[in-house]
Amino acid sequence: MRSSYIRRWSTNSWPCVQGALARACLQAGIQYVRVCRKAEHASWLINVLNRAAVELIRRNGTALYEQDLAPCLEDHFKELIEELNAQDAAVSEEEDAQ
Repeated sequence: MRSSYIRRWSTNSWPCVQGALARACLQAGIQYVRVCRKAEHASWLINVLNRAAVELIRRNGTALYEQDLAPCLEDHFKELIEELNAQDAAVSEEEDAQ
């Protein structure tokens, strides 16, 4: 039931919704399969998931957390991590303003 709902929901939605669904599945440890008809869409989705994976590998308690890898990622992707933290802060400020 759940997988058929997700399949129907994701086939006719916009790329940003597909990216959100893919990230949610990654965060929950659920396998996500998507067929992209265009190379640009595939590249965009890969970038979204790579960014999410970097974030989840660093966060203790997530399905991807890896204690030995987290410090290496923090050193290697320092600029990306700072950008993600700034985005999180901006979202928090928007939510607080509402």
